[in-house]
Amino acid sequence: MDRAVMRGLLALLLIVVLLLPQAGTAAAADQWRQIGPASDLDNQCIDGSMPTVLLAPYTGSSSYYPPNSQTQSLDWSTGVTAELHPYPLTACTPSGLLFSRHPDGTIWRFTTRDSAAVQVERLPTHYADDGSLAMYSFNPENHQLWFSSDGGSTWSERGTQFGGRIDSFALAAADASAIYAQVRNVDQTPGDMRGTIYFSADSGQTWEQRASDQPIRGNLLPVRGAAANTNTVLRSNISRGSSSCSENIEISTDGGRSWQELAGNPSSCGVFDQIAHTPHGWLRVNIGGSAITRNGTVQLSTDSGNTWRDVLASDCYGPIKVAPSAPWNVFYNSCGTLYHSTDGGQTWSPLAGIFVQEFALTPYLPLSIIANSGDRIYSYALPDAGNQQLQPVAVRHISGERYFPQTGHHLAGPFRTYWEHNGGLEQFGYPRTEVFRELNPADGFIYSVQYFERNRFEYHPENRGTTYEVLLGLLGSQFTAANRAAGDAPFQPVAGATKPDAVFFPETGHTLRGAFRPYWQQYGGLAIYGYPISEEFVEYNEDDGHSYIVQYFERARFEYHPENKGTKYEVLLGLLGNKLLREKGWSTP
Repeated sequence: MDRAVMRGLLALLLIVVLLLPQAGTAAAADQWRQIGPASDLDNQCIDGSMPTVLLAPYTGSSSYYPPNSQTQSLDWSTGVTAELHPYPLTACTPSGLLFSRHPDGTIWRFTTRDSAAVQVERLPTHYADDGSLAMYSFNPENHQLWFSSDGGSTWSERGTQFGGRIDSFALAAADASAIYAQVRNVDQTPGDMRGTIYFSADSGQTWEQRASDQPIRGNLLPVRGAAANTNTVLRSNISRGSSSCSENIEISTDGGRSWQELAGNPSSCGVFDQIAHTPHGWLRVNIGGSAITRNGTVQLSTDSGNTWRDVLASDCYGPIKVAPSAPWNVFYNSCGTLYHSTDGGQTWSPLAGIFVQEFALTPYLPLSIIANSGDRIYSYALPDAGNQQLQPVAVRHISGERYFPQTGHHLAGPFRTYWEHNGGLEQFGYPRTEVFRELNPADGFIYSVQYFERNRFEYHPENRGTTYEVLLGLLGSQFTAANRAAGDAPFQPVAGATKPDAVFFPETGHTLRGAFRPYWQQYGGLAIYGYPISEEFVEYNEDDGHSYIVQYFERARFEYHPENKGTKYEVLLGLLGNKLLREKGWSTP
C-alpha cells in the first residue's frame, strides 16, 4: 500500500480510537512521557553510543514528513535539540558512527560526541551489533562488496574472485566477521536464475562454498534478533505475476548448506520483514484478510519453523521487533496498540495509553521505547527488561566460540582473548551473560559488555589493536562510592607507607602490603586491578556468610583466606560481578 495512503488511514484510525472510551489505560498512559514533536522513526535512529539521544528528529514544521535538510539530535531526557550536521543522516551504526551523503555525492562521518565531520570513501550498508567498528558497503547494482575494519576510514574490496556476480549479501548480527554471499552462476537460463551460497568467517578474505545450484529470486539474510548466529540463515524467494506476488521463506540451520521451507508459508509478499528470532524460538506474522483489510496473527515456532502456533491475534499487522540487548522482550504494533512480550513471544500484554503509529527500541540497556502518536513523540522506560540476561542459552557451535555449560553462556572474540590471556577462570570466573550493549553510569557512554562472576568486561573499539581494547568495569570504585563519600575509615587516604613491606600509591593515598602485594604484582597489577582505594579491613562476605580481611581496588576486591595459606588460593578475588547482578535485581536461573 502507498505510504501516504497508509499514513492517512492511520490518522483516521487514530481519530476513531481517541473518541472511544479508554477505560483501564490510565496506569499505562502515565508511563508514556511526551518528549517532543513527531519524528519519522522509520528513517531516524537512536544513538548506539550515547544514552537517550534520538538522531535526526524533525522539529521544524507541522507537516508529518520532514524535509531532511539537516541532521539533528534530541535528548529525550532533557528535551534539548541540537544540529549535528548540515545534511541529512544517511547511515547510523550501532557503534555510534553516523554518516551523511551530501548532494555532491561525498560521504561524511561524524558522531553525536564530535560533530566535526570527516570525509570517507564509502557509505556503509551493513554493520553488526557486536560493538565493533567493522562494516560493509554492498552495491547490488555493480555487485561490489567492500569491507572496513576501522569505521569507514579505509576500505578493502572483498569477493573479487566472484567476478562481479554477488547478487545478495548478508551479515551475522552477532559477529561482524561472519558474512554470506549469494553468487550467480556464470551460465544463466532466462527465467531460471541460480547461484551458489558462500560463507566467510574472516570478513571475506576467504570463502567456503555452502550450497550450489540455488534459486535466486529474492534476498538472503541471517536470522535477526540478538540470538542470531552464523548457523541459522533465512532466505526469501519471491515470485511476481502480473497481478500477484508470493514469497517463499526458507531456513537453513547449518549455515546455508541445506535448506527447507518454513511450514505454512503465507502466500503474500512482505512476510520476510515480519520474521524475528528470540531465545525461545521463531516469531512471524501470518497475514490474512483482503488487500484493504489485512489482519495479522503472530505465530511462534520452537522447532526451527516445522510447526507453528498462534500466540497473538490482531485486526491489523505490523512489525515485530526484538530488543537487541534484551532479546526476551518482543514488541508488536497492531492497529496502534503496542503489545509487549517478556518471555520471547509466548505471552503478550498491551502497553496501552497512546495510539502508536511508529516505534523504535533503544539498542542498549536500560531499555526504552520511542513512539509517535499524532504529532507528538513519547518515551516509555522499561528498567527491568534486562532481568533475564542470566538465562542460559543453547550452545551455538560456532567456530571460535567457547561454551560454558556451568552457566549456559558463550565466550568469543576479544572478550575470550582477554579472559584467556589474563587469568581465565581464577581471575574472572564463568561468564554469567551473553554480550550485550549497556549504559556505563561511570562515564555516561554505551559499550558492549559481558558479565562474569568477578567483573564486567567492556569493549572499547576506539582502542582496537591495543592492550586497552577490553577494559574491566570499575566495580570496586562503584561499590565503595558511598563509603568514600561518607568518609569511612578504611577509605580515608593515609600519609604514606607505615609498614616495612608496604608500597604507597600517591594517586589514591593508599598502601599495598602483605599477601595482597605479591598477588597484585604477579597477576595483573594496575592494568587488571587498578589502584588501591582502601586500606585492609575486615568485611562480611554475603556470598558465603564469613568475614575476611579485604582490600578494595578500582576494579576488584581482594580477600585473604588463611585456610588456604601457602597455596595459590591464599588470596581470592571477590565475586563483584555476581554482586552487581544481584543489585540489578536480575533473576538467577
